[in-house]
Amino acid sequence: MRHFLSGAAATACLLATLVSHAEDCVFKWDIHREQALFAGTAKSAVASTSAAAPTSVTLGTLYQIKLFPAESVSYDLPPGKRMLTEGTFAGLLAFHVPATGAYRVALDGPFWIDVVANHQLVGTKDFGGPQNCHGGPRKLVEFDLNADTNYLLQLSGASAEEVKIAITPSANSTP
Repeated sequence: MRHFLSGAAATACLLATLVSHAEDCVFKWDIHREQALFAGTAKSAVASTSAAAPTSVTLGTLYQIKLFPAESVSYDLPPGKRMLTEGTFAGLLAFHVPATGAYRVALDGPFWIDVVANHQLVGTKDFGGPQNCHGGPRKLVEFDLNADTNYLLQLSGASAEEVKIAITPSANSTP
């Protein structure tokens, strides 16, 4: 019985710490949707190395993406930021947007992303990194995207072979 109480007390302490950390999270947008995704279990996926056949991902799902050595990836367009490729990882993902609005790409690490449509880079609307968000996204990038359009997400400059990523409608959008 003593071990059960110790385990229960430890669990209560852990939950209080997580709630405390969530309350400490400071960001310029409402990122509750992204925080909830990053607190859950990620779905495994393997990125593509070719823009001709990218791996498809679904909006509103957290993914653990396996990447490849950057020099083995054939992008649709060169990444929007020139980065070293030696020793870094990259990959390509496809996603579909059902409605016009602002969408966010949430990342767990410091790597570069580009969104491409019709062989053109899509400009970012805004970006930033939340403060004190333990276990949550490290960086969010927001884009204005068009309805019923297929997009290519190019990941580059990652220092890890696996990254977490989620694409969500902005909290202020209604897609």
